[in-house]
Amino acid sequence: MSILWCGGEDIDFMNGGSAPVVGSYIYCRSAYSRASLYGTFAKSNVFAGGAVTSCWLSCQAYSSVSGTVKIVGLGKSGTLLSVLLGQVSTGKLGIYKYDGTTLTELAAETGTLFLAYSIHKVDMQIISLGASTEINVWVDGTLVIEYTGDPRPTGLTEFDIVTLFGSDSMFSSEIIVASEDTRLMSLKTLAPGAAGDTSDWTGAYTDIDETTLSDADTIYTADAAVEFNANLTGMPTGTFICKGVKVSARAADGVGGLTLATGVRTNSTTDLGTPVTLEGAWETIEKLYQTNPVTSNRFTPAEIEALQIALETAAA
Repeated sequence: MSILWCGGEDIDFMNGGSAPVVGSYIYCRSAYSRASLYGTFAKSNVFAGGAVTSCWLSCQAYSSVSGTVKIVGLGKSGTLLSVLLGQVSTGKLGIYKYDGTTLTELAAETGTLFLAYSIHKVDMQIISLGASTEINVWVDGTLVIEYTGDPRPTGLTEFDIVTLFGSDSMFSSEIIVASEDTRLMSLKTLAPGAAGDTSDWTGAYTDIDETTLSDADTIYTADAAVEFNANLTGMPTGTFICKGVKVSARAADGVGGLTLATGVRTNSTTDLGTPVTLEGAWETIEKLYQTNPVTSNRFTPAEIEALQIALETAAA
């Protein structure tokens, strides 16, 4: 049982037809997220562990409209196909399928109005995508939709990405995909907040700490075997266990012949993922940890508080 993917900032959804838009922090939980997101159709990176047919999808959601609006869903890379959560015309929560053109409502809650000017925790469980799929949806821990049927737009046989929808009146944050129950899970964004142990690139953490992504505001190096670390903003108040850590970095090779490895510095040790050969265009590189690579146990809250992002170049 594990985290399959997680994200909550625009850097996490740069693969669709349009980049996501960063909304106001008042539409998310400010102790966990720096901003909310919406997008015409933006996509995550492919899940590190590959495609799935059963999983949980969780987010915090906020609406200030009453009409039909898409929110967030699960899809297949290379397509516009998606099974997603949305708000139906009555202002209640619904399940939809999307074939890239047509949005089809599959089921809707029958209880109280769903989002209506406040932040709500939404969890969707999908069991065995196929002709007799089971989908259960909870709002703030209360089961509001039980659906059994075929939710697939033609051609969709598995999920390997998150699809982000919405408008300037429908926002989502703290998006998590897992192979286990997400109803008690939260996502905390850790942003660069101070210099790390090693800062041998040109630029500083203040060049990569913006809430809205800027490809003009960077750190960089033209050399191989150069490491950069930055301390992060730390944990919210409370008692937690850590199910996983995902590192996201926006990168491009403007020199030629370099790779980039991303990871963390923890317990006085740097751990890096497999080096990625970069292209001449910007892309998001991710590394997902289920456990602390040094201790082989869950990250403790104290280790998260002291965690640093780590980047290192190498010759291609």
